[in-house]
Amino acid sequence: ESRVWLLPILREHVRGASIGFFGQQVLPMANALAERIAAVDGVAFHAGWVPPAVSSTDNNTVERHTLFLTYSQVWDMFPAFCNAPVDIPQAFPMAAKPLGDFLSSGPVLLHAICSGLTNLIEKNREIVTADAGDVDTQTNMAEAQANIKTLARYAPNFLPILFNSFTTLSTSAHIKSASGSSGELTVLTHVIEAFLAISEPKSIKELFETAVVRLLSATTT
Repeated sequence: ESRVWLLPILREHVRGASIGFFGQQVLPMANALAERIAAVDGVAFHAGWVPPAVSSTDNNTVERHTLFLTYSQVWDMFPAFCNAPVDIPQAFPMAAKPLGDFLSSGPVLLHAICSGLTNLIEKNREIVTADAGDVDTQTNMAEAQANIKTLARYAPNFLPILFNSFTTLSTSAHIKSASGSSGELTVLTHVIEAFLAISEPKSIKELFETAVVRLLSATTT
């Protein structure tokens, strides 16, 4: 804990790291902090539990505030680990489900995870769509194409979660209030656009049809 000051520095300067390392080394740190927060709150902890920013048991002590701040700082490193990582085809398939579960848990980790996912897609799309003379080597192009192929495979899994989060946040009193976090909607918009850009037309059509059905159902009930 005496080295917590390093977290913001790592967030700003990590590049070319490993998603696998984040999952194997950093995520357990975040889970350990979440378990300690659960103990302070007096609630049951389970893998994937995301602590609320404010205690549901009204036990908002200095200790809890410090633990939650550190938990947030650990997760804030995720976008940096998504800045040109070296192992997307190998590690992302293992990371996809936990990331989806964390997103489904609520808005606490939304900004960090959505920013990271956007980084993964956009950095590789920049290489794939660049002129041949702008790419350092043909290897970069081949790696970027493989990365995009891997990420696109999970677009049908992430997009429903992201659409649901967007709908929930955009209609909530939290967003509508003057103090609402429009930044959450912004990062959601960016990551949705990024996933749509690499999705197969068939998948987009199916998602659109599902969204229309849900919208019609909501307006007729």
